[in-house]
Amino acid sequence: METEITLYSVALPPDHSRQGQTDLKFGEACKDARSVGKETCEALYYHKQGGVCVKDRAMVFQGARASFGTYINGFAANTWRKYARLGQVCLRLTVLGRFQLRLMRMDLQGVHVRRQVLLQKELSGADGTREYIFPAQKASGGILYFQLQALDAGSSMEAAAYVTKLPSKMVRPVKLAAGICTYQREDFLKKNLQLLTDQLAQPDNMLFGHMEIFVADNGHTLKQMQRQFPSIHLFENPNLGGAAGFTRCMMEVWRICQQQKDAAFTHLLLMDDDVQLEWSSIEKTYALLRLLKPQYQDAFVAGAMLRADRLYLQEECGGIFGKYGNQPLQQGLDLRTARDCLKNAAAGYADYGAWWYCCFPVRLIRQFHFPLPLFIHGDDVEWGLRCKKPVIRMNGICVWHEPLEGKACASRVYSILRNLLVCQALYGTRGAGVRMAALLWKQFFHDVFLYQYQSCRAGLAGVTDFLKGPSFFIQTDAAKLHQHLSAMQRPLRKLSRLRMEMVREIPWEEVHAAASYCPGYLERALKTLLCNGCFFPGKRTRFVPDGHISFAAAWRSRRLVCINEKQQRYEVRVCDRRQFLQLFCQTACTAARLITGFDRAAKAYRFGVQDLQTWEFWENYLGIDQEQSGETAP
Repeated sequence: METEITLYSVALPPDHSRQGQTDLKFGEACKDARSVGKETCEALYYHKQGGVCVKDRAMVFQGARASFGTYINGFAANTWRKYARLGQVCLRLTVLGRFQLRLMRMDLQGVHVRRQVLLQKELSGADGTREYIFPAQKASGGILYFQLQALDAGSSMEAAAYVTKLPSKMVRPVKLAAGICTYQREDFLKKNLQLLTDQLAQPDNMLFGHMEIFVADNGHTLKQMQRQFPSIHLFENPNLGGAAGFTRCMMEVWRICQQQKDAAFTHLLLMDDDVQLEWSSIEKTYALLRLLKPQYQDAFVAGAMLRADRLYLQEECGGIFGKYGNQPLQQGLDLRTARDCLKNAAAGYADYGAWWYCCFPVRLIRQFHFPLPLFIHGDDVEWGLRCKKPVIRMNGICVWHEPLEGKACASRVYSILRNLLVCQALYGTRGAGVRMAALLWKQFFHDVFLYQYQSCRAGLAGVTDFLKGPSFFIQTDAAKLHQHLSAMQRPLRKLSRLRMEMVREIPWEEVHAAASYCPGYLERALKTLLCNGCFFPGKRTRFVPDGHISFAAAWRSRRLVCINEKQQRYEVRVCDRRQFLQLFCQTACTAARLITGFDRAAKAYRFGVQDLQTWEFWENYLGIDQEQSGETAP
């Protein structure tokens, strides 16, 4: 007996004509002064020629043509056929009016995009909902998609989806648990929960009855939200970082699986609270999990991160754990273009998927236990490296997130360095101590050349704490440590004060130029040898963005005015040669201790880290009631 499986529905951009609705991606992100326009956002969904608009979730054509060979709506045939068991792939289409339909395929021939027409047919709304088969012999690779040319003005596409048919025994039962860790981000969380609960409440939705939502409230501010969303599982959690919040979700899902075996969850989908979701990403994830080939049944499904300020630009699609740190894959692709969509669809091996959107089988918890208590940054990397499972990435499975380079602060530098060292100790190769010492020097020069002296101190503290071994994580109050690190960072001032105290008009061209400034190797080397002019600074004050920039942009500056354009805040940093020399000596001592003590610390982590992964450790760490621990611990 065959079962028809909807792989995913064709997604459309939000309808802005509806009253009272503000979409997170297109309503908020596009308010940014440097953001892209609505037409650019639409290019992730479809390309149009002529008048096309979205109204009441239908697509209305005014004698125009639309092509759906895009990042979100194109069917990545190579990826689907590699990981999933598929029958014939069909397009199910419902239209009103008259159209010319083309089923298309595109692939890369060198650097050029080749397009091929597989089927051409005239449609009429009187035909009702019809299915059109992509010819199997011509549709085994590349990206499959369709084009619609309206033959009558006012014709509309009411619905479209990709479907396949398989024997029922080849379709796996899947029940998803979505785990969200949050800390005082009610606005983002409320919009995401509204999207999820609205979709899950629809009986005709493919995930109806097959997904539940778990929220770890690290900020203890969501009691009122439980009344608005009674179907979610909400539990308060101590503020011990994202690692603790995601681990709490894992523990609660595991507890339910043990207590209600008939209704057990098969997979856990971890998501950040401040991401901007596209529902079709979850549809694709669910359909893919149902159809996975046996050799990929333990695979991770990792969502890409697209930038919230430039919605078309990909920041990361999985990552590789390298000798000098974590390397994001497929970074900088412009997903409006067919060429970059095809490049992205051909993505190869990845070591891990970040937990802004990452799905994996619940049964892995029994085998690999829980993440390490790393607070923030690196818990997802370490758990992915520990599990060593295939990481599936697919066009259209994504979230939008604030760019990571805009989050530079002392606590982030501390966590990145310390947690990277932990991962290198557990999974690194020979000579990791020397490589990490070189990385420490690189971080030193970046921080002091941009007058971020507190960030430099935080990085040195991270290295020192790593060398204390795994016992440090047991003996240290992580919440107090995070508060101390946060206090090291000077608070940003309102931008209105800058206009009153220093300048009448902010030189935005200078700020944006510094953000994109990328010096060559020789310039960076020369300015490093000359200490970036710190010992012979000029009198100039430079205006730069608050975030990750090249230190060369601050050459011979007396002061840096660092502006956060999104928050409309700023801080002033001043060149201080005395602090430079003090931190140089401290870095030299710390780097020497790292080189001589890394192997000893690595041995301690390899033998003692298991104590930080157990149910009992996390139960005590989070202060959870221990009455049921014997029944539920993996």
